[in-house]
Amino acid sequence: MKCRLLRIADVENATLISSSQIDGRVDYATLSYCWGGLQTLELSVNNYIQLSTYIRVGDLPQTIQEAIVACTRLGIQYIWIDCLCIIQDSYLDEDWKKEAATMGLIYENAVLNLCMAGSGRSSESSYQTRDVNLIKPLHITPDPDDEEDKGAYMVCTDLFDYDIVKCPLRKRGWVFQEWFLAKQSLVFGQIQLWWHCREQLANETFPDGIPDDARVEYEPPPIVRAHTMKDTSLFMRDKMEDDPKDNADFKSHTHQAIGSLQDKETDSFAVYKRWWEILSQYAETRFTYESDRVIAFSGIAQAFRSSHNLSDRYLAGIWQRDFPAGLMWSRTPQGVVEARRSLKYKAPSWSWMSIDGPYSLCGGEGPVD
Repeated sequence: MKCRLLRIADVENATLISSSQIDGRVDYATLSYCWGGLQTLELSVNNYIQLSTYIRVGDLPQTIQEAIVACTRLGIQYIWIDCLCIIQDSYLDEDWKKEAATMGLIYENAVLNLCMAGSGRSSESSYQTRDVNLIKPLHITPDPDDEEDKGAYMVCTDLFDYDIVKCPLRKRGWVFQEWFLAKQSLVFGQIQLWWHCREQLANETFPDGIPDDARVEYEPPPIVRAHTMKDTSLFMRDKMEDDPKDNADFKSHTHQAIGSLQDKETDSFAVYKRWWEILSQYAETRFTYESDRVIAFSGIAQAFRSSHNLSDRYLAGIWQRDFPAGLMWSRTPQGVVEARRSLKYKAPSWSWMSIDGPYSLCGGEGPVD
């Protein structure tokens, strides 16, 4: 897949290149972060040639500087960052439209996704001052009079909720797709580092993975659970143990991730119920430009169809066989933000995609006649 990338020379220097300039396989990282604050440098028509020659890393927003430092220490030479790999002022947004259509593939094919969850804007640092006592398990000394007492460890189980579920990054609409499609991610939280991939969820408190008996406290929402929790790996392993040839049916890491939402139920409602879980999470996200909501969801819809081998027709956020339930949505009651019909056409009026602003989903509870 052809795309632009930053080639990292060191922590101070980089250049903009095309992936077609690289021979062989390209291992690159991607970046999920919050825009905002002073955007000191971005790709434009006027500076394209200049950035293709030299980029001074110190001129970039703080969050991006830290992502480049992380890549350098991890031995990753290339990184894709939207503000530097998409021309921000192209005529009629032509470059943005072209690149946005393939953004799902860009994140799906990356070797690693860096999630800067610890900062609310790109001008802020993701390296937060933290209390290491919250990370280090507290050992409780066993009772000396009880030979069977081995002691215990106390940990703060609210860190997942604080660091990931409620972080500003997770509410950004584009990040929803990025997080969902990435094969593996390194998350810079406010309290600690987190790692999640198809097989594992780990952090600095539990570097070898969250223990089984603690997983109930770390149960993430469906969008994260799809490719982090242990039941994902168990599902895939069960499939491959049944027939090693089944492994060939998993055509990509993305399809493995979303396919893991399926359990051994064959009932079609179970599949659509998973779809509604995804939609419910997506409804909570926000966009600077609400017109982006449709295209930012396209990669997930394509992967969901493939992973479930759906022959169903996709109709603006609704599957045809689930169409009656798909019509069961409404504008969120007036409150903080009022939803309204989009001034520019995005989708048919019967679709939840047609409005700008918050909406509520009522389907997904059972078949609708």
